[in-house]
Amino acid sequence: MALALKVAFVMLLGLWPVDDARAAETPAPRTIPGAIVGAVADDQSSLTIKHDGAVVTIAAGKEFKKRLEGLRPGDRVTVEVTGETPAALKDLAAAETIVASPRFRVVALLGGLAMLLSFALVALRTDVSALLVGKDGRYSNSKVQMAIWFAVLIVTYLAVVGIRAWAGGLTLIGGVNLPQNLLLLSGMSALTFAAAKGITVNTIDHAKSEAKKDALAEKSDPVTAVKEAEVKAKPGAGAEGSSGRGFFTNYVSDDRGDPDIGDFQMIVVTLLAVLVYLAQIFAFLGSMEKLQVVTIPDVDTTVLAAFGIGQAAYLTKKYAGKNGA
Repeated sequence: MALALKVAFVMLLGLWPVDDARAAETPAPRTIPGAIVGAVADDQSSLTIKHDGAVVTIAAGKEFKKRLEGLRPGDRVTVEVTGETPAALKDLAAAETIVASPRFRVVALLGGLAMLLSFALVALRTDVSALLVGKDGRYSNSKVQMAIWFAVLIVTYLAVVGIRAWAGGLTLIGGVNLPQNLLLLSGMSALTFAAAKGITVNTIDHAKSEAKKDALAEKSDPVTAVKEAEVKAKPGAGAEGSSGRGFFTNYVSDDRGDPDIGDFQMIVVTLLAVLVYLAQIFAFLGSMEKLQVVTIPDVDTTVLAAFGIGQAAYLTKKYAGKNGA
């Protein structure tokens, strides 16, 4: 018992010789600045770098898998390693970063927006807002939210490409990856638009079919009956002043002009997601790694989940009520 207490006391004071020996054997981490990436293993378990005329192979743990997937031969990186044969990767960062002032970031984003609007004007040869209006003259919820996210993605991409080209020339044009959650969110927008369009078309087709059956049973003109049924089945049919209402009013109200919780929820979630993501992008543009391939910021899972709930609520309401998009 006394011996055990003595051993414990000595170890607490840091006087145990075995610990000192082990500490002496543990190599200190060393930093290799400005190394050039030679190759990355297919399974991202290691990478080869060139530094001061020497070629060094570095073993990498699973925690670096995503990081190594974005590296390309020729990238300049700063690595921190431990050990010698082989060295083990402890940290990895780009050797250089592209720094952009707040004013330059704003210019890049506005430039991307101007390019997108200019192309739309040239291609459409009409008011761009026509893309957002449904057949009933109202702004379509599904069209607007899809257009917003499409614009955010394109403007972000153009801004990133523009700043990278300004800093690195033609060698850095392109090489911009989209993360998973952002792709999922964009896919939700497209899916909601397609589903809303399908519900509307199905409603009109069903009304035309029923009108034709009734006309044949009553021995009246089926062509006229089908045309009348199509007009009545279209979103917003019978709504007074629906086409004259403002953008925001149309977007948060149903075809009769009454406030609609489903539409209101959809616009709140969409605007929240857009504002949060634009803030992330603005910070990202201020300091980008100077690599051949970069990945823009991802949407957090909370925003993605809220966006999905908003889309589901909108489609459920639309299917149940057969109201306009």
